[in-house]
Amino acid sequence: MIVDDSGFARRTLRQILESAGHTVTDASTGMEALEQYSLGRYDVVLLDIIMDGMSGLEVLGKLRQFDTNARVLLATADTQTATRREAELAGAVGLIQKPFEKEQLLKAIELVASGGNAWN
Repeated sequence: MIVDDSGFARRTLRQILESAGHTVTDASTGMEALEQYSLGRYDVVLLDIIMDGMSGLEVLGKLRQFDTNARVLLATADTQTATRREAELAGAVGLIQKPFEKEQLLKAIELVASGGNAWN
């Protein structure tokens, strides 16, 4: 599942992931993501940190309450060490930097989907 309030980002990510053979669902808000996740679990949730309304870290916290095994990969343009640490403490299995590089994104998704983590 892709969760990002940017329609352009969702379309771009969908195209990259589907071209690599992944099945993709997307959500434009944190609440929509939580509703969709409650209806069906996903192998990986690619979650933007900065979104209107509910932040990605808030969504992550709620997902982890609902499913402690949720595999959430956070996406951000923020390069601060504090953001990375906060994401780790919240239970994310990795953090990838925006703008995405296609190969880096696909590698992170594969690692997370196979049970690994994408912390560099």
